[in-house]
Amino acid sequence: MSKIDRAYVSDSTRFLQELEKKPENNQSPARKAEETKYQRINALRDEAKAAAEPSKIWSGF
Repeated sequence: MSKIDRAYVSDSTRFLQELEKKPENNQSPARKAEETKYQRINALRDEAKAAAEPSKIWSGF
């Protein structure tokens, strides 16, 4: 039985990784919109603030 090379990276994957590193390839309007969207989502997730007032649901506990 032959050993499987789990660290193998294909030529096409290597090419796409190099293409991704070039700043001129990351400037499309759709890409910028997606980055902005996820920056907002990440900020809302990471900087979540508790409600100022306790809700009525938890008042009896």
